[in-house]
Amino acid sequence: MHQRVSRPKKRKSFSRWGRLRPVFLLALLVLFPFYALPAREGAHRALIVSLDSNWPPFSFLDSQGNPRGVLVDIWRTLEEPLGRPVEFHFGSWPESLSWVLEGSAHVQGGLLRSPGRETFFEFSSPLLPLKGYLFVAAEAMPLTMQDLAGRLVGVTRGSFEEYYMERSYSQVPLRRFDNNDYMVQAALRGELVAFVADFPVANYLLDRYNAVTAFYPVHGLYSRSLRAGVRRGEPELRARIDAALAALGEEELRRLTQRWLRSETREVLPRWFWPFVGAGGLAVLLGSLALYNAVLRRQRRHLLQEVQRRTGAVRESEELFRTLSDHAAAGIFILRGSKLVVVNPAMVRIFGYSREDMLSMEALELVHPDQRELLRNRVRSRHDQKLVAFRYEVKGRTRSGETVWVELTAGKASYQGKTASIGTIFDITARKRAEERIQEDEYRLRSILENLPGFVYQLLRNPDGSIEYPFASDGLRSFGVTPEELQADPQALRRMIPRDDYRKLLRESERAARTMGQFQCQYRLILPDGTVRWVEAQDSPRQMADGRVLWTGLAVDITRRKRLEQLLQESEEKFRTIVENANDIIYSVTAKGIFTYVSPNWVELLGHDAADVLGRSLTDFVHPQDFERFWEFLDRVFHTRQKQSGVEYRIRHSDGSWRWHTSNASPYFDAAGRVAELHGIARDITEAKEAQEAREEAVALLHRVSQNVPGVIFKLRQEPDGRRSAPYVSWRVKDIFGAAPEDLQQDAGRFFDAVHPEDRSLVEEGLQAALEQGVPWLQEFRIRTASGSYRWHQGQASCERSADGGAGWYGYIGDVQERRDAQERFSYLALHDALTGLANRILFSDRVETALAAARREGESLALLFLDMDSFKPVNDTLGHAVGDALLQEVARRIENTLRESDTAARIGGDEFLLLLRRVDRRGALRVAEKVRQAVQEPCTIGDHVVSVTSSIGIALFPDHGESLTELSASADKAMYRSKREGRDTAALYDPALDSSEAG
Repeated sequence: MHQRVSRPKKRKSFSRWGRLRPVFLLALLVLFPFYALPAREGAHRALIVSLDSNWPPFSFLDSQGNPRGVLVDIWRTLEEPLGRPVEFHFGSWPESLSWVLEGSAHVQGGLLRSPGRETFFEFSSPLLPLKGYLFVAAEAMPLTMQDLAGRLVGVTRGSFEEYYMERSYSQVPLRRFDNNDYMVQAALRGELVAFVADFPVANYLLDRYNAVTAFYPVHGLYSRSLRAGVRRGEPELRARIDAALAALGEEELRRLTQRWLRSETREVLPRWFWPFVGAGGLAVLLGSLALYNAVLRRQRRHLLQEVQRRTGAVRESEELFRTLSDHAAAGIFILRGSKLVVVNPAMVRIFGYSREDMLSMEALELVHPDQRELLRNRVRSRHDQKLVAFRYEVKGRTRSGETVWVELTAGKASYQGKTASIGTIFDITARKRAEERIQEDEYRLRSILENLPGFVYQLLRNPDGSIEYPFASDGLRSFGVTPEELQADPQALRRMIPRDDYRKLLRESERAARTMGQFQCQYRLILPDGTVRWVEAQDSPRQMADGRVLWTGLAVDITRRKRLEQLLQESEEKFRTIVENANDIIYSVTAKGIFTYVSPNWVELLGHDAADVLGRSLTDFVHPQDFERFWEFLDRVFHTRQKQSGVEYRIRHSDGSWRWHTSNASPYFDAAGRVAELHGIARDITEAKEAQEAREEAVALLHRVSQNVPGVIFKLRQEPDGRRSAPYVSWRVKDIFGAAPEDLQQDAGRFFDAVHPEDRSLVEEGLQAALEQGVPWLQEFRIRTASGSYRWHQGQASCERSADGGAGWYGYIGDVQERRDAQERFSYLALHDALTGLANRILFSDRVETALAAARREGESLALLFLDMDSFKPVNDTLGHAVGDALLQEVARRIENTLRESDTAARIGGDEFLLLLRRVDRRGALRVAEKVRQAVQEPCTIGDHVVSVTSSIGIALFPDHGESLTELSASADKAMYRSKREGRDTAALYDPALDSSEAG
């Protein structure tokens, strides 16, 4: 049975119990949460009834602390008709009312209805009738209500008696008590001449103290019914109680009541009785003297019995206190002065001292030095009767010197007749450490958000199209807007985005909102000072229950990356102007898809003779899987009578392979204005398509790996002693490094272990240099991925030094392997012949100029050889371009194998080659030329063909035959033509006399 018990006043006649009672009640209060827990867990079933703990015979606690009284019996009997168990909360009368109002109890078990209470309570049907009387001391009689003006009358605080007296007899001064027992005890001590109480309660208490004749009921004040009270606004509960009372019936209620209420009655003395008292007083006095001795003996016997009963109760209470104290999870102590005089085993467990050590030491030795003065001031204030918090958290120190956090509850009490502090201690160290960890995690996350090269945000789109920003990190300030400004004006960023970029952003966000998929978009921001910044935003939408869409994402400043891409694009444009591209195919088809014209380069690109293509259908060349798409493209041109573009399809090469083409087409109108044919331009995009597919696969893979952020977000911490850790690493690190985030949090060495050995020291130096110079870290390096291969990554981070001498880097690492591969491809193709891999004119010219400068500086000579293949055109025309290309590649390979590493060979077009020989004289040049000529004339097998060709080589020497590349190449060219005229398959040294005269 769940009980709540208020602390009664100390009884004079039982001093030992009075001394132990605060300790006993403290133990109950300490252990109360543990024993109350099951009841609270079952609070959804049990009906909790609050009652006055000192209102006999209606409700009270017996010597063992068990609930007793007529109201207890009634509510226990109501359990069955209510269909739920009943639990009791016992306390003072005001507490029993407040518990219901604050929700700690469901029902006040029995009270009288009054206008004031009807404001807060709803009342049940009657439980039992009740009469209130004015009880007057026997020695004060006769006494009327008018005689009480100016004399204290006792009432119970918060009771109906108090309300009735204040309303009906406002001239009578009242002394208020927490319960009826306290009031009757005060009256018996002579502190009151009269008190107001319910008739059964006063009779019960006067009988308990053998003082039935000490006070008499002289005036009936009211007659009302006790009712159950529930909090206003709970009519269903009140109705269930009324139904249970009706089911119980009046006869059963009467039976339960008669068990407790005295069957005899004490009549109120009639007004005509008192005139006779004086007349019979003398006779009564004589009789009273005779009975006085007998009464004293009877009272002595009752007193001895009561003392024995109370002594047993004290022993039981002491034993109960020791049991509860010894097994309590909380520490219990009594402090007198600066010394502990009582400690329980939990105190020993918390602080690690023995009980004897604690009782012999200063109490403040258990307190951490930082907070001892605080504790001294609070103890001093409590003893000075100042208002002090009775519960607070404080740091303690154990025997081993460790810090322990405890929750201290303390109050002033009397122990062994002296003032003391009594309290409890709960060990909350685990909770405090958890709070500290949470604060550390919050600080880490805040640090990362503040130092990211961008900002994290939450955008809320309402059904009406309006937007809000519930959150934006401080990184937003770098874009000229504060988080507070954005929250106050959600359109602040929108106004900074150019119109074209905003349309693109809006399309992407609407697409993501429809599919609830990932959003990614790049756009520009024009800052207030006119600066243009590129931003890449990635976020994920979530549909809210109210129809709104919440976007959570990351916006990163990619201005630097965009500039690099722009430079790369400019480099590509320059490359396209240098590298020779094959011409596009021009064609014409009829409405039925019959070719009427194809340009001659069809042969070069697809291997079919143009004459074989004319008159044939598209179906003979276009891939079956692509024909429908290509035909729809042509059909749109016919029906829209407008130019169409962008169709991609595969077309058959003569060798059986398929080449990807993209085509544009326009209608051609006859004299009548009808579409007669379609004229189109087709371009071979096989390589671009393959590259696109590779890029798409790479992008898809990257998207699956990174999802939201293209890389790993990290915080790298360097301790003053050089140790490194990664307090925060995003979970994608496992996909890149093959290590879980927790593997790097304590030791960041696994990150550096994954860096390529050749790059590791560069990364270390780069991080330190950025820190020392106070600039952001930006570096590219190779990382061993989870698959074991190395890939290029770009890392960037902001750096800062900490107050303790350590350092921190905040940033992210992204994969840049594909960009580097593309740069290397573009760089290579810009300087090399696409067919043979030899140097092209640009690279060859650069190397010749370098060699000439070195030769002039060192006084050395060099040679320039001009090689032209003999009879190459017949081979190319007879066997086809594929064989011709293969032959050129083989010749280039043989030339390279003949030359030294310091020499350079270049293909300058068709079947012509230039060779640079460094540090050679006339004899050496002729020897190398002869070796090259012999290597070229060796037969080579290409497919099913054995091909033999020869070469004519012209040789020019520096400085004899020219001072520049132009002069040397002209001299070598003349010598090569002389070689051809002299029979080919020879090498000729430039002779000014012969070659100049021949040229003339």
